Amino acid sequence: MSIRRLALLVVALLCTSCSRNVTQLDGALGAIPIFSPATFKERHTAHTSDDIGDPTKFSTYTWYLETERGVSEVEAFYAAQWPNGRGVSEDAEDSSEDANEDEDITFRNPPLPEGDAPLGESVSVTIKRAREGGKTQFSLSEDVFSRRRP
Repeated sequence: MSIRRLALLVVALLCTSCSRNVTQLDGALGAIPIFSPATFKERHTAHTSDDIGDPTKFSTYTWYLETERGVSEVEAFYAAQWPNGRGVSEDAEDSSEDANEDEDITFRNPPLPEGDAPLGESVSVTIKRAREGGKTQFSLSEDVFSRRRP
């Protein structure tokens, strides 16, 4: 087989694997609902905390995905999954009912605790209202206690 044909075969396989519909999230510890059809873009890993004495309390994985479907379809899917999980984008200045159309849409399961109650493990989705390249961009984040990650 010529090098050119081999290179074309490798490129074709890579393109096929990149465009496959996401059915599971690599590294997720819990069952996380995934809007379908969606394709995987990238994953980031971080440590977060709500406790100044334990800056690596949580291990956070964030998966970035995109879909050709509309923002409202993705929003409706997660609203059905987590009916009490609707939240305000971290970038939002206030939580009034007159939400800015440019704000991200966020759902968190379980919802944030009241007052100064400590955070527990959770999963969240952030949906970008502004489409990029004709696609809806969204991310899923899983916060688990660091000691649970291998």
